[in-house]
Amino acid sequence: EVEATPSVKQQQQQRNNNTTSVTVSVEGLVTLCSIGVCAIVFSVAIDSLFYGRFEVVQWNFLRFNVLTDGASYFGVHPWHWYLTQGLFVVLGLWYPFLVCSLIVSKRVNGPNWPLVVAAVYVIAFSCLKHKEFRFLFPIVYLLLPYVGQFLSKLHENMKQTKYSALVWMLLFVNVPVIVYMNRVHQSAPEQITQTLRRELADNYNASSCGIDVLFLTDCHSTPFYSHIHRNVTMVFPTCSPPEFGKNDRNVFLTHTLEWINEATTADAVGECGGLPLYCVAFEGTRISRDVNLWLQQHSYEKSICFFHAHVLSSENDGHTMCLFKRQQPT
Repeated sequence: EVEATPSVKQQQQQRNNNTTSVTVSVEGLVTLCSIGVCAIVFSVAIDSLFYGRFEVVQWNFLRFNVLTDGASYFGVHPWHWYLTQGLFVVLGLWYPFLVCSLIVSKRVNGPNWPLVVAAVYVIAFSCLKHKEFRFLFPIVYLLLPYVGQFLSKLHENMKQTKYSALVWMLLFVNVPVIVYMNRVHQSAPEQITQTLRRELADNYNASSCGIDVLFLTDCHSTPFYSHIHRNVTMVFPTCSPPEFGKNDRNVFLTHTLEWINEATTADAVGECGGLPLYCVAFEGTRISRDVNLWLQQHSYEKSICFFHAHVLSSENDGHTMCLFKRQQPT
């Protein structure tokens, strides 16, 4: 008769394995905490250096977005928005496969922590009233392995011809969408700012005083901070919450000429005042008539235009974005 109970040697080995597992977990936790503390200290040091005062931007983010709910100023969404709309848009065709993977699979092969982290992330951000698609980007690569797991199960259980047809269908849909969204849709702001960077490098001393660039677009329409990298004066409508500064977006959209004239006065930009060297504006918007009138009156000529989008996300955007340059008097 074979003894059913484990031997003393097996019990000792099991205890050693448990001890090793606990030791590895503690070492991993210490490593993670060390990395986190170093990253925060480095971040605070860099931010404080460039702000010129002690700043903890992580605390500022938490205070503004969570404790005071300041982000709601930019729009609110229902609690289920990430589940019913956000993830569907960000993951696209992979979202149904993710849902099926979580429903069909009784247990997840491999570590569960990516799914746990993603779930906690979505729950935490769902508690905030202001929601955006880009907030989901950090968890995309935590979820895609579970999509792959479900596709692997399909490969095992489907006929090869059907599975091949599924793969080709996914490629046929996803590849054109990837190319269009990355190279065509809303590409004008990036192209405009790249052009501005080159133009400002060639004409760096052309506008030694006053405004260099005037953006006649809605707030946050161009990524100038991440592209231009020139010590130039730029003026644009602001959308800051009231407690953080002036918000003149509504004036710009409803009394466009009044806003432009005020923005280009000496009181607004310093003793030089004067007209900007470059202007950026959409074509075909509700304020285009006033913008074009002002540009014509002050001798601006269209330098270059770029296609923006077939489907507009806002009535304040146009299908084309243009760069205008002021003609120097001869």
